[in-house]
Amino acid sequence: MRRPWQFLPSKEAIAIGAALIVILVLVAAFYAKFPYPYEASSNWGLGAGWKCAQTQESEPVCIKDQSN
Repeated sequence: MRRPWQFLPSKEAIAIGAALIVILVLVAAFYAKFPYPYEASSNWGLGAGWKCAQTQESEPVCIKDQSN
């Protein structure tokens, strides 16, 4: 005989919801600290005054900023 669908007890549902909220907060904090895409905002270690862009076909292209 098949048993009917077993609903979660309220304590388990609250625990699952709290765990999901904690995971979402941790993921949001990670993306706030390390925004996507990290490479697009990076100068690949060349120092200040360089602007780099990622290309699909090859390595990143970096140009020295001439406004300084």
